[in-house]
Amino acid sequence: MKTKTNSQEVLLMTNTTFSKRQLLETNKQDSYDQSAPVEQLEVACCNGLLYEMLPEIMPATTRKEKLFLWAIITKGSFLRILTGTEPVHIVNRYSIDPHIFLASYKMS
Repeated sequence: MKTKTNSQEVLLMTNTTFSKRQLLETNKQDSYDQSAPVEQLEVACCNGLLYEMLPEIMPATTRKEKLFLWAIITKGSFLRILTGTEPVHIVNRYSIDPHIFLASYKMS
């Protein structure tokens, strides 16, 4: 029996006021953290901030179907976040990462 997989790719822009505001609110609780802002945002996403920031696109999980954070890839101006019920493999042409889908785009 094949189960339906639920996977999602999220790009979180790191140089926006939205992400900086979320990071400031997180830093109020952890004022001792001296790492780079992008690293702090990455750690905050691993600790569940993604569900708080983007409840509209992050589906609620059930006991039967848990959604896992499989990867956070740091790019120049964004974090590429892969979530899913199983390990995630995004086909290049369907990715929302511009570095990936533009590389596979054929110019005519």
